[in-house]
Amino acid sequence: MNDLWDDVRAFNAACGVSMRHTPGWAPGPDVALALRLVVEERDELLFALASRNLVGAADAIADSLYVRAGLLLRLGLARTYIHDLITKSTEPPSWADFDATKTMAYIGDELEKVDQRIRDAIIARDLIEVDVAIHESMYQLSALAIILHVPMDRVWAEVQRSNIAKMVDGEVIRRDDGKIEKPEGWTPPDIAGVLGMDVIGDAA
Repeated sequence: MNDLWDDVRAFNAACGVSMRHTPGWAPGPDVALALRLVVEERDELLFALASRNLVGAADAIADSLYVRAGLLLRLGLARTYIHDLITKSTEPPSWADFDATKTMAYIGDELEKVDQRIRDAIIARDLIEVDVAIHESMYQLSALAIILHVPMDRVWAEVQRSNIAKMVDGEVIRRDDGKIEKPEGWTPPDIAGVLGMDVIGDAA
């Protein structure tokens, strides 16, 4: 069983991210970066959904959970007793239940609304609302994985494998522009392989 919090904490530590053990505020630039990542991954998810790209959607759900967990860890708000966000599925990934239960517009609207709540709460310095809103958004993402029958446990493990492979002697190496230098032999996560899909795109 993958532990979301331990995985994200380990990678963030390798990246030199400061994480709190008790609730409180991280430096402004750290929070701003985390918020930017939240929005970037959400937009990638919405694009994948609009494109009916199941591989991209699965990857973006995992990445969205990752960056939101990272923000919570920065602020000392991670509810580490929560272990049901990384879901399993025994059915093949499919759009069937997605179209029947949630429209693209509804999902996009709900994610954007909760992300605005997160931003507003940070501006208002309201840690309780930040806590509630981020965890709520993570459950929305987990529910979406269930609707799409994505085996998030296996997708998550592959994303974590790829992230850990960026480390050299327990740390990541950064370029002059701050981006992580990928070691020789590094490979991106094989989400298509995990999902058993040969092509990226539509699936019944």
